[in-house]
Amino acid sequence: MLSDYEAVTGHTGSIYGVAVNACSPHLLATASDDETVRLWERREGPNAWQQAGRMATGDSAMCVTFSPDGSMLAAGAADGIASLYKVRGDSSSDTPSGLALMRHLRAQPEAGAETDEVYGCEWVTGQDSQLCTTNGTGLLLWDIEAGSHLQDCTPPAVADDTISEAMPETWREGFIFSLRQQPEGSALLAGTCSDGALRVWAGGPGQLEALWGLRVHQEMGSACCFSSDGLQLASISKDGHIVVVDVRQRRVLAAARAPAPLHGCCLLPDGSLGMAGADGLLLSALFDDLPGAAEMAPSRDTKAAGKAFCIAAGGEGGPVIVGGEALVVEQPAAHSTPEADPLFAPPTLMSSGTGARVLFTTAELDHNNPTTFKAATLHVWNRLESS
Repeated sequence: MLSDYEAVTGHTGSIYGVAVNACSPHLLATASDDETVRLWERREGPNAWQQAGRMATGDSAMCVTFSPDGSMLAAGAADGIASLYKVRGDSSSDTPSGLALMRHLRAQPEAGAETDEVYGCEWVTGQDSQLCTTNGTGLLLWDIEAGSHLQDCTPPAVADDTISEAMPETWREGFIFSLRQQPEGSALLAGTCSDGALRVWAGGPGQLEALWGLRVHQEMGSACCFSSDGLQLASISKDGHIVVVDVRQRRVLAAARAPAPLHGCCLLPDGSLGMAGADGLLLSALFDDLPGAAEMAPSRDTKAAGKAFCIAAGGEGGPVIVGGEALVVEQPAAHSTPEADPLFAPPTLMSSGTGARVLFTTAELDHNNPTTFKAATLHVWNRLESS
């Protein structure tokens, strides 16, 4: 059961990616449709989660992931660029936390080809020197220190050659919507794809290898997640379908259906599968008992409004973080002149570390109706308790 809820505001576009720093669980990062990547830090007192860094991207930010040692943050965007940031400060340092741009990574598309969105990025086999990013239907491997492109890996073949009839024509077969690495430094990478298939690669140092694909959904896939031992792989889809696959035998072990579309999933600290979807639906299920899935936040007061697009979890006991949909919100009457309110000062790319929280700026207001604006909530439950 989730408890100690906090609603964190700041983004003015839907939140598509969220990650917790495993080495410093008081830090988390978000990627948003408002074309920013943000760093958040948990501090003392009420409204504990405060914005600690803000960097602009050239297009919608789609995903974020911290390096294994927690010192770097990688983010993918819709313009095909992956960006690397240095994460400043930690709980034992007097240096204010923040982000500093290191470099941009972008593959040059072939003549006439379109640039593909970066929906997923993962550090390879526990290293801080190599990063893997999605590139349409394939993967790209990068040398971080040199900023060079090491390899372009094609997708593996899919065992079932029946293309899902529900796949929109605008998507190519096998477009990768998420990327996850096997835990405990293992070498496998997995992606859930637009054609309802799971695809798996081996991610060794300096080399990627396409291994196998298995069609598991009749609708577009949304996200995937390995079990804590890395031997099972869960996948969810846009129609609420949940499957668990045996990684070694490459076969479906169990399947279930959620009451709403699902958009994101993650491994929870207790080893169960956490899922987020439409109508603020938050589910948890044992990998071995999908039909026993239960709501993690049954109270409507602490359920995400609108769609929940992504979910991540910290260490033992929490936190669990969910990124929500941007909704049109009515501006409070007391803030009818935002220029006079310090909360509405235009944000800089990096916060000063003072703890000031930027809710939105005058440029982000709906000028056709200045009493409304778009806002996305970051939902944080600081504790995950056994039910």
